[in-house]
Amino acid sequence: MREPSRQPSAVAEHPGTGHDVFVARQPIFDRHNRVFAYELLFRSSFENVCRDVSLSEAAGRVLSGAVLTFGLEELTGGRKAFVNFTEDHLLSGAAELLPPETTVIELLEHVEPRPEIVEVVRTLKRSGYLVALDDFVYRPELEPLVDLADIIKIAFRTTTPAERRDLAYRLLPRGVQLLAEQVETFSEIDEARRIGCVYFQGYFFRRPEVLTRREFSGYRLTYVQILRAIGRAELQYDEMEDIIRRDVSMSHKLLRYINSAWFGWRMEIKSIRHALVLLGERDVRRWVSLVALGGFCSGKPQELLVDSAVRARLCEALARVAGFEGREFDLFLLGAFSLIDAMLDSTMEQALAQMPIAADVKAALLGDASRLRQVLDLAVQYEDGAWEAFTETAAAMGLAESTVPPIHVEALAWAREAFRR
Repeated sequence: MREPSRQPSAVAEHPGTGHDVFVARQPIFDRHNRVFAYELLFRSSFENVCRDVSLSEAAGRVLSGAVLTFGLEELTGGRKAFVNFTEDHLLSGAAELLPPETTVIELLEHVEPRPEIVEVVRTLKRSGYLVALDDFVYRPELEPLVDLADIIKIAFRTTTPAERRDLAYRLLPRGVQLLAEQVETFSEIDEARRIGCVYFQGYFFRRPEVLTRREFSGYRLTYVQILRAIGRAELQYDEMEDIIRRDVSMSHKLLRYINSAWFGWRMEIKSIRHALVLLGERDVRRWVSLVALGGFCSGKPQELLVDSAVRARLCEALARVAGFEGREFDLFLLGAFSLIDAMLDSTMEQALAQMPIAADVKAALLGDASRLRQVLDLAVQYEDGAWEAFTETAAAMGLAESTVPPIHVEALAWAREAFRR
């Protein structure tokens, strides 16, 4: 799924100098609300111009830089990666930098089926790559690419229901899998399922559809109580141990987390109290807040919770450079609660009404134009690959853009470990 401000651009560096590589990812879900793949969006420089080398070579440098700098495993957790390709990308041979078993070659809508392009795509297919067509609008001259496509993406923001039905009628008998992109509502998801789409991408999974007020059930009130406990100036370990012991699921999650490879303890930790002491106040607050969010997120896609955790870690890491030293946990909660509306099927205002978080954090989550809000905007813009907006926000904050990519990669790894099954 792409929007104008999110298009990846291949940009060359000056000869003899290094360059910064930015990579964002957008989840693609299957019919069971499980993450099937991520679309990766690349940017290689602060400038959207190409100097001294061809666009083909620049495209290759972007992809190689992304692979070498980040590693696909870090970005996708072993799932498939949809990578956007222009004609120049294809002709440069850049696809061969990526592993065929986990890469989907996504041809952008302006790629034309010239003989040399078709031959490159056919060769990639023989090598084991899957091929997807982006923002597809049927034209007879596209038949050579349709014949090679495994997945075709139907953009719900730029097509009518009649056009989508016609595409499904035309394509499904050919064994092509359909992906509904830019889906934002329950009705669009339902329509996509009815016409035969098996994959889904868009803001539906992050935005609430039901806007009525919902009171917390008993078990959710427990999570609010836990959040109040960790919000105190001084953490009471006896209280935390008692709360966690009374919840078998939470006890299991804590012991699994503390014994994960992330920490690398030489012995197995079996005691709740021992686990809490080893984590320390900062990590106990982090972990408990994410477990509470997991409770609110029950019945929703796991990716919603993972995205919250990534944003939380990123916002926390930006606290010092953004002028919020000493408020790291508040910024952690800023990122963590940024999707609470979608978790609770509510408006953000209603969702935050009962949450024990700082007033200025609530104000930022509600859209207050503050420096706190800028931190959250920066995290979301990077996550979405909204590069122009990201550049503007970083400049407004006086922050080097290159600060964010390594933090984001570390946040992805941390969140994946925190929620591994």
